[in-house]
Order: sequence, then C-alpha cells, then structure tokens
Amino acid sequence: MAEGGSQKAQHGRNHRHRFKKLGQAKKLKKEDEVKEMESIISRCKELPKINAATFKRFKDFPLSNKTIRGLDECEYEEPTDVQRESLPFSLSGSDVLESLWRSGWSNYCGLGALIISPTRELALQTFTVMNNVGKFHDFSCALLIGGTDVEYERNRLGRVNIIICTPGRLLQHMDENEQLLCDQLQILVLDEADRILDMGFSQQINAIVANLPKERQTLLFSATQTRNVKDLSRDPVFVSAHERCANATPDGLVQFYMVCEEQQKVNTMWSFMVNHKKYKTLMFVSSCKQARFLTGAFCHLRPGLPVMGLWGTMNQKKRVDVFQKFENKEAAVMIATDVASRGLDFSDVDWVIQIDCPASVEDYIHRVGRTARMSQKGHAVLFLTPSQEEPMVAALKKANIPLEKQIADPRALVDIQVKMQATLSQFPELNQYAQKSIVAYLRSIYVMKNKKVFDVTSVDAAALAASYGLVTVPRVRFLSKKGINVKDGKEKNSQSEPTLVDAPPKKKKEEERTSTPSTKPQPAPKVITKLSAAKKLLNKKLKVNVRKVYDEEGEVAKVEGVENHEEGAGLDLVTAKETMKQISVEDRKRHKALVKQRKKEEKERLKRKRKGDRGEDLDLGEGGSGIDSDADLSFLPDPDEVRRRYAEQDSDEEVTPEEPAAPLQKRRKLRKKIMAVSYVPAGRVAVNEFHRRADDDVIYWKRMQQLSVFQEPSSVTSVAFSPNKPYNVASTSSVRLSLYDTVVCEPINLFSRFKRAVYGVKFRADGELIAIGGEEGKVRIFDVTKSSGVGKVPLRSIRASQGSVRCVEFTASGRMVFSMASDGMVKQWDICDTGSTPVVSFAAHQDEIRSTAISSSNDNLFITGGYDHKVKLWDSRCFNDGPGIEMDAGFPVENVTFLNTEHLIATAAGPVVKIWDVAVGGRLLTSLQYHHKSVTSLCLGAKGDVLLTGAIDRRVNVVRLLDFSLLHSMSMAAPVLSMAVAPDDQTIAVGMGQLLAVHRRQPEIKALVTAQVFDKRSVIRTAAPKVQMQEAGKPKETVELTAKSKVYANEDLDPKVAKLALGLRTAVAKELTVQKQLAQTLGALESIISAARVSSLHYEPLQSKEALAEQGMKELSTKEGDPLGLFGEPTIGSVTLDLLDKKES
Repeated sequence: MAEGGSQKAQHGRNHRHRFKKLGQAKKLKKEDEVKEMESIISRCKELPKINAATFKRFKDFPLSNKTIRGLDECEYEEPTDVQRESLPFSLSGSDVLESLWRSGWSNYCGLGALIISPTRELALQTFTVMNNVGKFHDFSCALLIGGTDVEYERNRLGRVNIIICTPGRLLQHMDENEQLLCDQLQILVLDEADRILDMGFSQQINAIVANLPKERQTLLFSATQTRNVKDLSRDPVFVSAHERCANATPDGLVQFYMVCEEQQKVNTMWSFMVNHKKYKTLMFVSSCKQARFLTGAFCHLRPGLPVMGLWGTMNQKKRVDVFQKFENKEAAVMIATDVASRGLDFSDVDWVIQIDCPASVEDYIHRVGRTARMSQKGHAVLFLTPSQEEPMVAALKKANIPLEKQIADPRALVDIQVKMQATLSQFPELNQYAQKSIVAYLRSIYVMKNKKVFDVTSVDAAALAASYGLVTVPRVRFLSKKGINVKDGKEKNSQSEPTLVDAPPKKKKEEERTSTPSTKPQPAPKVITKLSAAKKLLNKKLKVNVRKVYDEEGEVAKVEGVENHEEGAGLDLVTAKETMKQISVEDRKRHKALVKQRKKEEKERLKRKRKGDRGEDLDLGEGGSGIDSDADLSFLPDPDEVRRRYAEQDSDEEVTPEEPAAPLQKRRKLRKKIMAVSYVPAGRVAVNEFHRRADDDVIYWKRMQQLSVFQEPSSVTSVAFSPNKPYNVASTSSVRLSLYDTVVCEPINLFSRFKRAVYGVKFRADGELIAIGGEEGKVRIFDVTKSSGVGKVPLRSIRASQGSVRCVEFTASGRMVFSMASDGMVKQWDICDTGSTPVVSFAAHQDEIRSTAISSSNDNLFITGGYDHKVKLWDSRCFNDGPGIEMDAGFPVENVTFLNTEHLIATAAGPVVKIWDVAVGGRLLTSLQYHHKSVTSLCLGAKGDVLLTGAIDRRVNVVRLLDFSLLHSMSMAAPVLSMAVAPDDQTIAVGMGQLLAVHRRQPEIKALVTAQVFDKRSVIRTAAPKVQMQEAGKPKETVELTAKSKVYANEDLDPKVAKLALGLRTAVAKELTVQKQLAQTLGALESIISAARVSSLHYEPLQSKEALAEQGMKELSTKEGDPLGLFGEPTIGSVTLDLLDKKES
C-alpha cells in the first residue's frame, strides 16, 4: 500500500511539473509575440516616410513571422510593382492578415475581413492563395460563391474570421442568416472594383456596404481603376503602379490585330489551333452560347489538343474543374467569355486570341493581361471586321497600346465548313446551339454602346450561319421587332436572277414633289412576308412552275418532246404524289414476290438436307436471271446446326423438326413428348441445396431483416448500442436523446431537456453511463440505469468548447472521456473530477473534427478525422510533439475506426473508404469505392472480419476484410446518416433521415434430413417415388414427393420437397427427444434397483455384467430375466431414413 501511494504521489508531481513547463512555454511564447507586435507597429508608423522603391523583398516590409513563413513556403520572395506601391498604404492602415493579427483576433472574435470578387473563379483563386499564405495564423477563412450548398454554409459562418465571396451569395446570407454578424468588421476589400460596379452589382454593393460598420478600412484593386469610388470610401488614396509607363500593357507582350469577316473567324480559329498544338491558348468570345457551341464543335472535330470552355452559365462544379484542368495543362485551348478576363492567374499562357472585339479599351487590357504575367513573354491577337478596324485601332492607340497589323497566310487557312455541317447533322443538339449562338452574337453587337465599332447591320447573317455549319439563317426576332434588317446574302442573288413578275419601275415621288421639305414623319417600310407574296401571286392568277421558250422575234418557240409548248420547270406536287404512289405499289409487289420466292427456296433446301442429298445443293445458280439468278449458298455450313445438335442431346428421344409454322396441336404433342421422360431420383434430398452455391458469409448477412422503425423529430445524427444484454440502442435527433429496447421494440427513456441539438452518443464499456455532445459545446454524462426523476439529470455537465461538440468517446477503462469540437480542439476530461479544467487540451485540426476512435488496449492512443481532409493518430501523453501519424484522405473525413488488430484503421471520406496501415507509418493499403455518394458511417462486425459502411446513396454494404471484397449490400429507405452494430452481431441500427430502423438477423435453417426410397421403378411419369417414414410408437407412413422434372443433386429443389424435408427433420427431432427422456428414466430406475441389489448383497460394490455372469447371475443378462432391459444397455427403437440403401432399423 505504501509503495502504491508513493507511486501515485510521484505521478502527481510529474503531472504538475509537466503542466508547469507547458505554462512557462506558453507564457514565453506570448511575451515574444507581444514584443514582435510592438516592433512591427512602430515600423508601420514610419512607412509613409520611406520610399516604396527601397522594398525589394517581402522581408523588407513590417510583416509578422507567420506571414513571412507562409510567403516563403509559397515561394513568394519579391513583390510585384502593384504590391510594392500598395503595401505601405495598406500596412499603415493595416493589411488583411496583419490587421487581424495585430489586434489579437481569434476564432471567437467573429468576422474581421471581407473580400468581394466579381467572379467565382477569381474568388476561388483568392481563397486558395489566402489559405496557403496564412496557414500559420490561427484564423479561419470561408469561401461563399454561387452554386454551393447554402444550408451547409449557414451554421459555419458564425465562427469565420475572413470571408471571400461574390456579391450575390454574400447578400443572400446577410438577408437570411442570423449568424452572420459584421459589427466588428475591420477591412473591406473590393477586387476588380470597377468590374463589380459595371456588371450590375452596384445595388448589391450599396446594400452590403449599408450593413457594414463605418469605421473600417476599404481597399479597392483593379488593373483599370476608375476614380468614381467616393461612395465606397472616404478620402481615398489612389495608387497607380504603371501610371507613368509608356504603354498601358506589359513590355513583354507582343500584340497584333487581323482583319477578317465574321464568316472567316471559325476557319481562322481552327487553323490557329492546328498550327499551335504545343502552346497554351486562351480565346475570348462575346457570349456564353458562342463559347458553348464552339467548344462542343471543336471537341467533336478533334484538333489534336485539349479544348475546354468556360462561361458564366456553366455549372459551378464544371467551372471549377475546367479552371483547374486548364491551369495544370501545358498545351490546351480554352474558349471563354469575359468571365475569365478579370484577375484570373493562369500560369504560362502563350497566346490570347480575341475572336470578338472587346466592348471597351479596359476590357481589352484585362483580356490581354492573362498572358505576359510576372515579367514573362506573351502574344495577343485581336480579330476585327473591316467596319471595326478604323475606330477600334484609333481607340487603342490613343490609350498607348501598341498594335501591329498582321495579314494571315491564305495557304495556312483551312476551310471546315463542310466538316461543321457534317458535325451538326450528326449531333442535333449542336445544331440548336449553333442557331442560338448566331442570335446571341447579333444581340451582343446590338446592345453595345459604341455604335461606331459595333454595327449590327454590317453583319452578313447568312454567311455567318454557313460558317457555323447551318443551312438556313435562324430567325432574329428582336431585330425584326426593331425594324432592323441584317444582311442575309440574298441581295446579290436578287440582282442576278430574273423575277417572277416583270413590272415597270415606279417613279419616285420625290421627283414629282416640290423642293419644300415635308414636316410629316416618314412611315417605316412595310415588311413583306412569304405568305403575303404568295397571296399576291395567287390573286394575279399566274401559272407557276411553267417555263416558256421564246425565239429571237419574241414569239413562243416549239420544243421537241413537249406538248402545248410548255415544259415543267419546277416541282408539281400533285403529279409527284401520284408518281410516288405508283412506285410504292410496284415496290410492294416486287418485295412480296421476292420474299415468297426465298421462302420456297428455303423449304426445298431443308427437304434436301433431311434426305441427306447434299450433292444437289451444289448449285451455284447458273442459268438464272434477274433476282432469282443469285448464287445458292446452301452448300455452306448451317449456322443453326450447332444449336440444333445441342437441343437434340438434351432430349432423350430425337424429335424430327417440323416446318416453321406448325399447327398448335402439333406443337402441343411435341411438348408432351419432350416432357414425358423417365424420372431419375436424386441421390440425396437436402434442404441446404439452396445454399450450396452461395458463400456462408453472404447467407449470414442476407438473413438480416428489418424488425422495427422509429420516427424521430429530425435527422438521426448518431446511434450506439449498449455493451450489455439485451443490447439497447441509443440515438440522438435534434434536441432529444432516446433509448430503445431492441427486444420489444419500444422506447425505454427519453432525454429532451436540451436547448440545442445534441450529437455523438456513446456508451461506456460497462454499459452504465452514456455521454453526448451538442451545439451548446457541453459534454453531458447520464446514468442509464435510472430512467426517471433524477436519472434524467446529467451526472456531469462539462463546458468543453465555445462551438459545438460533435464527438464524444470513453476510454477503455471508462475513467476518462474525450471531446472533439468544431474548432478543432481535443480535450480529455476526468469523470471523477468535478472541476472544469481538462486533463489534456490541444488543437488537433484546422477545421471541424467529425469523428474519432479510441484504442481498446491503450487509453492514450486515439485517431481523429476532420473536415481539413486529415486523419491523425495521437498519443495524449505526448501531444505537444504533434500527431504520431498524419494521413491525407482527400475529402472531408466523416468517420474513422480501428480494425480488429488495431494496426489497421478505416476512414470514410467522400465516396471512398480507405484502409491504412499505421504500423508502417500510415501506408495506404487499399481504397474501397462501393458507394457513389459520401460514406457517413463505419462499423466493425463483432468478429472483426467484416466492415459495414453506410452512405448517402441509401446503401449499407458489408465488406470482407480478408480480401476487401463486397459480401452483401442492403438498400435503405433514405440516406444513411449513422449506423451501429450490436456486440452479438445479431442487430443493426440505422439512422436514415428522420427514421431509426432496427434490423434483426433471422434464425438459420437447421440440419439435413434424409429419407428412404422404397420404390425406384423406371417408368415414364412425372411423379416422384414414394418414401417410407416411421416415428416411434406410430405406424409407418408412406409419403410421395411431388416433382415435375428431374432432380439433380446440384439443383434447387421444389418448395414442396423442401417443406416435406423440414417435416421429416421435425419428426426425427421429436424421436430423438423421446429417446433421450426414456434413457434418462431408465438410467434412474437402474440406479435405484442397483442400490437395492447392493444393499441386499451386504453393500458389495456393483459389478459389471461380465462379473455378475462369472458369479452365476446369468439371469441379469438374459432377456427372460430382464424383459425391460433395466440392467443391460437399453435398446431404443430408432428410425433411419436413407435414400441410398433400403436397410431399416
């Protein structure tokens, strides 16, 4: 006892000493941060006095060590010109990261910085860079863009410090989400501010700014910043890094422009792509429909390099995928709209081709800014039509943009109009896209403000449609309503072709009028439709589709072979219809005769084949004529001969094939002959013939059937089984903790005195305590044995976090409990300690921890999985050294668990379940992708040989861990959110939506049963032989097994046969029970009589039969002296039913 007390005292001293060291280290670290902060603040005050040109590297700026480390890891060493000029002003008024760091901002202080971008791709790019540079800071950053799940973002915004967003989604959260608070905002950043105001976001920006505090710092960035920003900032300071440069574009950018018509742009694009297959090219068009059509058409034509598209109406997931794929490609083509022209940093773009003219000079600068970045070289080409050349070139040169005219080599141009027509005919969807893209292009030109550059009447719509592969020009309704007529290519044809009606030209009214101008407005010209023109021709009673030939004197000339001096020059519909009817009747007659002739020849060939006269079949059809002169190929092998041979082997008798169209009576007779075959009994009738083809493990899990379903108030977030019989199940849903009895399927206890939702229910190893977490940040521990009154009050209520606690786990000893919070903190609590100080506390993840698992053999060893895609193995005794093993799951981790040997762990992240070997440093053994949606639950079977996985795709899969194969899959009624398996492997609880389903394994079918056949006569019949069975004390019974076909040992039995076999098994079981009871009774009687014998023989020991026989007591071993067999071995009548031998005992 003394030694045990000294060890505990020593352990306590070591524990206090360790915490003392930790406290001193934290104190020193905090003092260093305060000193660093004071020095940086003093340096920032002197920034306005220092010349910005002296800052050559980021280390020269007064930045924190955490920011410098992030910049170094991202290999950002030298600032750009814009950064060099703007950083002194932003730092003096505080930069985004530096401002929050200097003010001591933490995760619990709320929103501190807001960055607004005009496009989703630019916001995603900013979010990625922010995470990489600021990963050593303790701030949280969120991305809010359209196309994502609003409900997923709603509950997380209250704990975010930096938000990067687009205006629309931010305003939606401001209007609908009460957890988004901007009262303490420090910085507002508008990226591409002029574009935000030009894209129609001005009202949204005003509404956003109205919800922000007035005391803040506002930063606006753009390559073409305007000075109309007074409403967004007070006393703004303008910083222009390249205002004094000679050119408005980078010096390493080589710029050209080409003059080509609209109908030649597609051919020029294709020729450029074919001749530049090793370059990375970005092509800009004016509308989303153009980008979609051209991307699809060029992908089908296959130019020899990847072709991608990026436009505003594309699905968000596809936009992100295209953005990342183009970034990773070395040679590719992207056809995009202006959504890709602002701020996006594509690496190593060689060419920027502007297929359509930009709306302004500023848009041109932003488009060409995608290449020649960071002092690299690039090329830019601008396509201009003849009407756009003069005004656009003058505007660009006025803005100090150097341009050179480039003339395309006609020999290098490839005409793909025929290929485009073939592609559109093969893919009707592309045809619709082509028509819509023509209308969209004309609309984009019409809505432009600069009418000197953009003139919709100068576009030849017919030629443009033909270059897109269209046969006709699509109808442009919005131009027709405006009374604007575009070129359709019919003007030249109308001058060259003769008109239907020759009318004298009308004199102009202007010549007859006086020279005085008219004050009345001129009416718009009336549009003549095809219908009105046709009505005019009908009213004039002209005979159409007639050609007359005149001689030199102007009289009608006579044409040979044509009566009435007229010859049909057009299409006469009435005559054409009659001709087609006659041709159709003749074709039908000819086809009918041909089919009849071929049937006749086939019958003759079959007759010759049956007779075996193959010599007559070698007729090559010589001397025939017309259709019947085709060669007879009957000498070739018959393809149906093999199939017919196998059919003959299956039947006992050879059935002569009849004609194809046999009467119904003949077919019935043939079917009866085939069915009337002799019955051959099987060697053994066994119930488990159903199961021989299936694996035992598969049958084991197939017997799992749904037992009961409970309705919960909300989604079932967690499920757990009690470790003690009868294995009750607990579940959490909304603000309620429920405990159910799995035997009678009724609720035992309900705990609902919670203000907010509860999560993560867990039983202790002894089954007496249960723990839960919740959104209140508390860990509550209840006594399960008490079901009312005081039992509903928690034994312990621990404030574990300011956020929500998603996971709670007991240690194997049951003395400690772990809590995993949404802020990434892990804390260990002593249940017996009533204080509020955790035994262990450390930050395990940068994002919310969703799952954890404790080792069953070591209380200090556990694994955690979080939404930062990381899975970490920890030892609570040395958590300061970091995780023992860290693994990247690739997706947000939903669940983790130890496997049977505990050197393997399973993780559920996205739709993939991964198996890791922690004994060799976290090596990935295999990836199981048996689900097509996110896996939410992992459970290990009681024997540890199977793993159960549940997912949102409404499936529960059973995986064998021996070879990681899929054993069984069960379908559920709703997406699976949580799941648990009972310790005896007989019950499964599945939380799916608002339902808690309990599945129970059905009892398996027992032993085999045999029977004896006493009638095996080989007769033609359909009945099975008779079987004789006998029970003890009952007369023999004769049972006839019914069967309608052959019964083989490897085939499934008829259900009636199986039922009879089960009846036989029951009879035999009863007989064995009677035998056992009788043997026990006889044994007791034998003991009593033996005791009496011994007492009468002066207590001599009881001897065996052989000894008694030697002593002359032979009557004990004879049937006459022992008619009941009391003193001998009891002979009990037994029944043996065997099909193989007729022996009866």
